[in-house]
Amino acid sequence: MENQNTGSNSLYFLPLLLLATKPDVEYKLAHMSAVLKALQETAQVFRAGLQNFQAGTARPPK
Repeated sequence: MENQNTGSNSLYFLPLLLLATKPDVEYKLAHMSAVLKALQETAQVFRAGLQNFQAGTARPPK
């Protein structure tokens, strides 16, 4: 049986090949990874704060 992901995996080959030819790509990818990690942590903190706010402002049942 043929693997269905073969076509989508080959789509990654050309961009990776192009990135590999750039001399500073590892630095830029590391920087982008750090930015994405900071955004992820910010979203988690924001979500937790929003949930705490909603829990604190919810009306108690009668």
